[in-house]
Formats: sequence, C-alpha cells, structure tokens
Amino acid sequence: EILRSTDLLIAHNMKFDGTVLCDALNFYGIQIPDIQTADTLLMVRGTGWLKKHNLAECARYIGFPLDHHQAASDALACAALFQVMMLEDIPLSGMKPLSSFQNEH
Repeated sequence: EILRSTDLLIAHNMKFDGTVLCDALNFYGIQIPDIQTADTLLMVRGTGWLKKHNLAECARYIGFPLDHHQAASDALACAALFQVMMLEDIPLSGMKPLSSFQNEH
C-alpha cells in the first residue's frame, strides 16, 4: 500500500534495489506499481563532490551518522543525501519506471 501512495521511489543504486524489489513483489504476486524511480548514486556521480560514491562515503560527506547495511539507517542516509542534492539543485538522474527493473538479472 505504501508504494501505491507515492510518486517517486529513491534509492542509492536503484539498479540493485529496484531489481530486488520487483523480484519480491513478483514472488508474492503483488502488482508492481506505476511509479518513477530516481537514483542518488547516479545523481552524486554528476556532482564532482567525491571520488568514491558509495553510500558510506556520501553519508560521511553530508555529515549523516550511518550505521551501514542496516536497512533503516541506509534508507535515512539515502533520504538525507537526496534532500541535500535537491537543496543544491542537483538534477534528478536515473529516472525510470519501477517496472523497468523486472528481469534485470
């Protein structure tokens, strides 16, 4: 239900997360919602801020206290990074419908 109430899904490395999410939805017989995605990994690559673009480096750069590979912390770090980039007028990158990540393996 949460996915149906949003217009945009954001992830850091949407190619991975979008594929996993689509696989899980398909496994449980849940229709993939018609929503757009954006990728903070692709967005930060275009900024020139960092040499490494992984979530841990990005979180450190924006001063976010990341507990890496803990789902809630990773999600909050991605949201914080997205917010910083929106405030800096960094253009959205990797805009694709969630359904485009089906069968990406």
